[in-house]
Amino acid sequence: MRTNDDTLEWVDMGVMVEMLRASTLPPEASPNAAPPAPAPEPARAISPRALRLVEMLPRGFRLYETRLNYPHVVEQLAAAWHDPRRFAAVIDELTLADRPNRAGFPFPVLNELTNLRDHYFAEIHPEYRDRLRRGPV
Repeated sequence: MRTNDDTLEWVDMGVMVEMLRASTLPPEASPNAAPPAPAPEPARAISPRALRLVEMLPRGFRLYETRLNYPHVVEQLAAAWHDPRRFAAVIDELTLADRPNRAGFPFPVLNELTNLRDHYFAEIHPEYRDRLRRGPV
């Protein structure tokens, strides 16, 4: 290294390596800092039936967010998939806020569920589409 007076300064490479290593470590927490947030709950595995349902859906309807954050919802949908009346009841119960203490789903999950409902009654069971417009199936 050169200094302002054009003399050389020797640097110990061991010290430089330690400084570089220390710069990659996270900063130490201050004693007043809040405790770290708890680790997120490990993702629950979904059943083979629910996995088959997700894999058979077209790419735009594969419930990515729902599968990651709400695997129990995918399980409910898979259980009701082959019965249009039951499927309509399950998906309406999931997407409609009819109870005051219900928090609801985040927008990406709600969007996936409503898109799946539209796809189901347009492509899978179109014969029920008109019946749904008239009222409960």
